[in-house]
Amino acid sequence: MEQKESLEKAENDLRGIIMRTHRHCQTYRVRIRVKGGQCFDRSFRSKTLAKKWKRDMESASRARETFESSEVDEKRQLLDLVFQNLQLKDGSFSLSVREPFLTMLDFKNRP
Repeated sequence: MEQKESLEKAENDLRGIIMRTHRHCQTYRVRIRVKGGQCFDRSFRSKTLAKKWKRDMESASRARETFESSEVDEKRQLLDLVFQNLQLKDGSFSLSVREPFLTMLDFKNRP
């Protein structure tokens, strides 16, 4: 039974990842569609990096839902995950966004 679950998990991890062979190298293209129909894709030379990016992007796409349904401590952890260098100084608020959330913002701003 555990072997079947493990196989299903492995298949799900690779869903949306396409291997391409070029002259002397292989690349792994990841394409995911998030709520609202927006599509993100990216190519990697490593299957491991492709799987990680896919997992991170899928998690990032659910961040708002997770935040809204969370308790205060969980919200604090989620904010720490999304943002880095949160600072409130002299009434001014500054922050920077971590990957993969930064990638999602970059895609959103493209035509």
